[in-house]
Amino acid sequence: MDSNQIKGNSQTRSILTWALLKLHKYEEVEHFMRTQMTETSKFQSNRIWDSLIQGLCINRKDPEKALLILRDCLINYGWRRKNWRLMLFSIVVGFVVIFPKVL
Repeated sequence: MDSNQIKGNSQTRSILTWALLKLHKYEEVEHFMRTQMTETSKFQSNRIWDSLIQGLCINRKDPEKALLILRDCLINYGWRRKNWRLMLFSIVVGFVVIFPKVL
């Protein structure tokens, strides 16, 4: 948005982020969340991070990347247990899907 000189509010940024998630543009969502979504409510931000983690696990089949993002959110965003319980479940499911015979 900055490179195109588009000024948007938190609602505009949220709509763009959800559109990127629907297109499975997970790297773009992660970058956008870290750089543009600082003014978004914690509730909305948590929902987007959760969807990103689920998308990485289910669609991209990359639970390792999802686990790194979850770890980063716990450290840098002060997430509490209630925020990451369901996300951790998504990551575990992602590992089960990738490595069903190992588990």
